Amino acid sequence: MKCETLSEALAIIANQYGSDALRDVKRVYLVLTDLLPERKDLRNTFKHAVSIEILEKLDGACGKPRDEQKHIMYQCVQHCLNNLPLKQDVVEDVLWTYAVALGWEDKRPEEAERVADVYVAGYENDPQDKSVATVWKNGKVLYWLTDGNFGAMAWSIFVSGGDVYATGREKNPRGDRVATVWKNGKVLYWLTDGNSDAWANSIFISDGNVYVAGYERNPQGDRVATVWKNGRVLYRLAELNSYPGANSIFVSGDNVYASGYEENQHGMRVAAIWKNGKTLHWLTDGNFGAMAWSIFVSGGDVYAAGWENNPQGMRVATVWKNGKALYWLTDGNFGAMAWSIFVSDGDVYASGWEKNVQGKYVATIWKNGKALYWLTDGKFGAMAWSIFVSGDDVYASGYEENPQGKRVATIWKNGVVQYRLTNGSSYANAFSICVSGDYSSSTIL
Repeated sequence: MKCETLSEALAIIANQYGSDALRDVKRVYLVLTDLLPERKDLRNTFKHAVSIEILEKLDGACGKPRDEQKHIMYQCVQHCLNNLPLKQDVVEDVLWTYAVALGWEDKRPEEAERVADVYVAGYENDPQDKSVATVWKNGKVLYWLTDGNFGAMAWSIFVSGGDVYATGREKNPRGDRVATVWKNGKVLYWLTDGNSDAWANSIFISDGNVYVAGYERNPQGDRVATVWKNGRVLYRLAELNSYPGANSIFVSGDNVYASGYEENQHGMRVAAIWKNGKTLHWLTDGNFGAMAWSIFVSGGDVYAAGWENNPQGMRVATVWKNGKALYWLTDGNFGAMAWSIFVSDGDVYASGWEKNVQGKYVATIWKNGKALYWLTDGKFGAMAWSIFVSGDDVYASGYEENPQGKRVATIWKNGVVQYRLTNGSSYANAFSICVSGDYSSSTIL
């Protein structure tokens, strides 16, 4: 249901959902008036945004109980408040007052309708066009991990016990990339000494131990797939002895799994899974190029997402289970990749992209081998780098280009934009997402 003006939205809410729904919108506006008497501009921005969003959400909730509609509206209010330049205490005061108005007097707002915390790792370019490694929480910058003197990116994030871990790389003065781990905004480990190029792609926390997968170049300049534990090398992963890379890591019990690739004697990349430093599965036969970008272990089963070229040279987005192809997510007519995987209640989710007829990347979520959401309409390029499932909600992080061609770091929830993390004035990307929990689905180059 579409409408262009505030008055149209309010009229439709009143006509179709009754005076109670309209009164809910006005309640929040009045609370904002009390708290921000001089900021009519912000109040009107909020009133318009929340009216449109409530209208769209309630359109899918016709006939549902009033209590369920209240919960939907509460989520809309919280989302719109988080998109305003307000202090957190103001947001909390509004939500508390609104929860009381909805009849939840005996509960804190988060108990009335818990909205998960969404953490994201990535980067945003500064005015000098240097990439600054960044962590966001609920749509706002939580940490700038680097100062912008040298280019840096945060590729993967993991939240455990209230601590926020991220891994990635920062260039040194010579231009070599140093694999780095940050904890709560500060450097925890420099995994490499900066004498050779290195990249930390994925992080996992288990029993207080910090595991990272990536690569470091040897003195000959070749990539060596590497797993680090608590800042020290745990495994060097290579059996074909040719340019391997570790893209993703997952720890289950005492076992450390990684996914990535090695090159065979013909220079073809072979998708691989390692377990405790040894090859567990070659996912492809080496006749065509392939990579395993992301790994997830559930119920003893080992899942991976990535791509394999078909005979025509098109990349086919692929999910593997226990060493065999489980789903070919795309038909191979257009290039596609699956960057990230998450398994929840037996369902297998993946995120990535597929090119359309115009050659634009369309950010896509798949579930059990079928497209669940096309996150973008294909007018501008977009990718969904990472996926996370929490309860019934499916989150993804990535970017969508704006009309000026700049990448805007973006979070989607259940197929629609939840947060635009950046304003589009400079390049930015959201590479990895973690939602109020201990499992991070990480991807990466």
